[in-house]
Amino acid sequence: MLYSKYGQYGKANYLFGLDAANKTAYSLKSMKYYTIITIFSLYIIFMGCKSMDEYHKLEDTTYISEYVDKKIMLTGKISHVPWQHMTKVVQSHPYMEYFDVGDDQIVFYSIEQIDCKSTLTLYGTVIKVEGKSKRPGSDDIYTEYQLVVDKWQCL
Repeated sequence: MLYSKYGQYGKANYLFGLDAANKTAYSLKSMKYYTIITIFSLYIIFMGCKSMDEYHKLEDTTYISEYVDKKIMLTGKISHVPWQHMTKVVQSHPYMEYFDVGDDQIVFYSIEQIDCKSTLTLYGTVIKVEGKSKRPGSDDIYTEYQLVVDKWQCL
């Protein structure tokens, strides 16, 4: 039998935990290492997926400007009395509605026509819409915050 300073199985086996004298110790050590790495990896994947689909619940539109390009959820009703708002063409979401949230109103865009007559919750991404005043000679710029709807739920 051939022996070296690495034992009878050679350097490669020694490095990979296959030394006969320490075979069990190296196997348990390797299992712990791989278990920790696997659990950590699954945690990172889970947390990443969870945060991708997380919507911030807003009770009203007071602080909606702080959520531009972020996902929110709002509960209200489709308005029967549209106020004057700026509108935008959103190619991916061709349907537009006025939405009453408490004492406020916003515009939302959806992929499909939403015909919910009662209260509904909208889930979507806040966008910023800017435009100049229609008043001749005015250089005023107006800003509105609107919603591009990902999904909705009629309550």
